[in-house]
Amino acid sequence: MTDAEQYVTVLSERYAPSTAARKMAALSSWYNYLLTHDVATRNPFARLARPAVDRNHSATIGLSRSEAAAFLIAAGADARPVRLRTAALLGLLLTEGLRVAEVCAADVTDLGYRGKHRTFTVRGKNGKRREYPLLPLTAATLEDYLRDRASRAGLDRDRLTGPLFVTEPSGPHPGGKRMDRWAITKLIRRIARDTRIPTATKLTPPACAAPSPHSPSTPAPRCATSRKRWAMPTHTPPRPTTAPTTVTRKALTAT
Repeated sequence: MTDAEQYVTVLSERYAPSTAARKMAALSSWYNYLLTHDVATRNPFARLARPAVDRNHSATIGLSRSEAAAFLIAAGADARPVRLRTAALLGLLLTEGLRVAEVCAADVTDLGYRGKHRTFTVRGKNGKRREYPLLPLTAATLEDYLRDRASRAGLDRDRLTGPLFVTEPSGPHPGGKRMDRWAITKLIRRIARDTRIPTATKLTPPACAAPSPHSPSTPAPRCATSRKRWAMPTHTPPRPTTAPTTVTRKALTAT
């Protein structure tokens, strides 16, 4: 048994199949890099079988359709001063299926228009940029938040720049910093507790990742100018906590 095979055996004993497969993929990529630069003579992981992973399953706890609708209502009714930010941020996560890192990295200037559609451009993995059409309700909520933020800063909305979502003043902290993953996680769990979702303490940002707004059987809307299909959500949505139903744009708009 080679060293690589022994390592794979240890991986299978210690880790879940998905984790073991990721580690093997990382090592295989590393050896391919070494081969490219004539540092190694072969890739010992190239022909080793990787653990089977069900691509349609996710261990991440998600929201059922009814929970998602109640979650959005609670976000919009948040009694704290940050209500507008809460509604805009969680609405964007839930309706667009974005990675939390993409939302954290977003700037105000990433909002735009494509024809009559309000759009949101994200910078994904490897620097790739994707443009998403926004639900009218989501776009309006974002604009309400940004207009309020600009007003409190003494600016016109068109002159507001910087991160799309920022922290608010709290105690000795002046606020105005880009929100990070942990701040969003705490916000999600607080709203989930207000909604009395049983798994509130375990929810993470991927729980708010809605599935594609366009099912595989329904073509995505085409852009009026470039005629290219708009981007689809960037990761597989998590499993729901109750009934295996999905959150659709029509259902969320109705709420």
